[in-house]
Amino acid sequence: MPESSSIIQLVSDLGAGLGSLIACFWYIQFITKSHREERTTADQMHKEERLEWMRKDTSSDEALRGIISESNKILGDLRACLTEQTTLLKAVLENKR
Repeated sequence: MPESSSIIQLVSDLGAGLGSLIACFWYIQFITKSHREERTTADQMHKEERLEWMRKDTSSDEALRGIISESNKILGDLRACLTEQTTLLKAVLENKR
């Protein structure tokens, strides 16, 4: 059986090293937990930002479809008018001959 002074010496020698190991372990756990929370918050913010951009994009797409539809209608009307004017000009030119 070891003497009591050798046990005290053993605890005294291991105390600083063991204390440092415990402190390092706690610090690693603290950093890991902080990083996990930060990552979760960043992921949530990114998800919300992405959804907001999708909503804006959808509304912009709808506005663009409306503009394209209106433009096609106007161009169709312009085509019909130009066809009618061309037909009338051809008729006038035929009458002048």
